[in-house]
Amino acid sequence: MPLASLLSLITERAAAPIGDRDPVLAEIRNAADGSAELLGEAAGVYRATMSNPAAAPKCLSARRALWLCVDAGADLDVARATTPAAAAHLATTCHQAAA
Repeated sequence: MPLASLLSLITERAAAPIGDRDPVLAEIRNAADGSAELLGEAAGVYRATMSNPAAAPKCLSARRALWLCVDAGADLDVARATTPAAAAHLATTCHQAAA
């Protein structure tokens, strides 16, 4: 599954009330084809979202999404490495949206 599709799924699951997390985590793992690296990339995007002041309204959802990625088995080193590039992309995107 491409990263954008995985992000969409995780964002949707993070926004919904979560009762039993196990099926949700299994769905996310399955969507990522069990790839800790892909989950790490997604986690890095959510981590960057939380650090972007322009994305503040999305912060709670991003925090929940980040924890879903981590609990689903994200590679945290990949998340840390992905965060700066994701933050730069978000800064450009948010700046363009504000203009």
